Amino acid sequence: GLVQTGVEQCDEGAANADTAACTKACKNAACGDGLVRTGVEQCDQGAANADDAACTKACKDATCGDGLVQAGVEQCDLGAQNADTGACLSSCLDATCGDGLVWAGTEQCDDGAANADTAACTSMCKDAVCGDGLVWGGVEPCDDANADDGDGCKADCTPFGLVLWTR
Repeated sequence: GLVQTGVEQCDEGAANADTAACTKACKNAACGDGLVRTGVEQCDQGAANADDAACTKACKDATCGDGLVQAGVEQCDLGAQNADTGACLSSCLDATCGDGLVWAGTEQCDDGAANADTAACTSMCKDAVCGDGLVWGGVEPCDDANADDGDGCKADCTPFGLVLWTR
């Protein structure tokens, strides 16, 4: 229970523990010593502490949103900038067309797995419109992606009437 100057950093007698402020070796507990101090550290890999999938240099468990990409676990991690409308989702996955979330400035819409070239939101995460070359089921009967009214489909995505030729 007495600190021996030059030999010990601390000494709490029977209270010394490798999970306490003063370790069994009479050294002050510190991040990076390989011992997890209860209530202070979440993890401690000693000299191997690195910002990786297991433990950060700050002796905290690596998590989505900490700004560090944990290889094999996360695709991205922008910390507080993770957002379900940005390039890196709050789940630490890269935003993609078909994930059900609209990536601001990149996608017009995103119906998730339902994105289809015959629906209001196309498979390219763009709003279906007359003239895009895709027939939006139940809304436009034809769409040939041009403004030529004489080729079977008018510029307003309605069919050009049939003309019967007689001799």
